[in-house]
Amino acid sequence: FALSLTDRLIGNSNKNLVCDVGCAANMLKNAFHSAKLNVLINFKWIKKDNVFVKETRNELEALEKEIETWYLNVCGSVEVEVRSRK
Repeated sequence: FALSLTDRLIGNSNKNLVCDVGCAANMLKNAFHSAKLNVLINFKWIKKDNVFVKETRNELEALEKEIETWYLNVCGSVEVEVRSRK
């Protein structure tokens, strides 16, 4: 939900807050990476369910790609918005 909210805020909110949208994008991306590291470190304790570990790794990789694409789009839009100011 938070990811889609930042997309909607660009161009639809107070122009003075556009940098806050960029900051939110950074925090959301970094929160994902922190959670991912936590999951990866705990895989070593899951020894009997290799299927679960493999499926979860695949989900993490897919989410990471999705988040990276979203992040680049949001940051690009924020940069355009900031540069277009007079």
